[in-house]
Amino acid sequence: VSSLGLIHSYHIQDATVVASAGNQACGFEKKIGKGRATMLGTIPNYQIEEHLDIFAHILEREGVKWEFRCDDPDIVIQKRESKEGSFIFVLNFHPVDKEFNLITDDLLREMKIPATRKLSIGASSGLILPYHLKLKDANAEIVYATSEYFGHQWDGQNLSIQLRARQGVNGEIIVRLSSTPQRVLCNGKEILWTPSELGCLVKYRHAARDLILEVIL
Repeated sequence: VSSLGLIHSYHIQDATVVASAGNQACGFEKKIGKGRATMLGTIPNYQIEEHLDIFAHILEREGVKWEFRCDDPDIVIQKRESKEGSFIFVLNFHPVDKEFNLITDDLLREMKIPATRKLSIGASSGLILPYHLKLKDANAEIVYATSEYFGHQWDGQNLSIQLRARQGVNGEIIVRLSSTPQRVLCNGKEILWTPSELGCLVKYRHAARDLILEVIL
């Protein structure tokens, strides 16, 4: 029954019941044309955490799997792709700061992002984070970063990446490079980097909101 007082009834012959309340069907799946339709006797909105289990169950029936998960159910995430790479949109609708990890299995194995720290987001705010972002002129790729990407410069030997986050936040980035870096600088000061199977892993801290990470090859 809708808010307009309309009642929709269906004959579920040759259909599969996918949801029920007692002995009454309230959801079914039926082949239509070349595809299938899943009909639910309710509005598929998100008001309580249990609704997510329903969405996951329906998607799994169609072979759709999670590419990203978050260890905090209050955080909303979405990936947007382009030819140059992807960005992860992260939203925190709650009036408190959050720290969490993203988990992805699109790299042939399950991986935690960031690998060694927590990702930080402010109260009632959002982040747009680079993910497998190609820096074609430098023959490099940002595998992921926990700070927002605001551009880069390449002079043939040095790669400078502009990052932004809240002041005082710890950050982490993995950059895949064409050769082993000689030095890594954060706002002009040399910092340590660690080789990993995905690239050059760098940990840093946002002493100021804007930060320039310079990789000298």
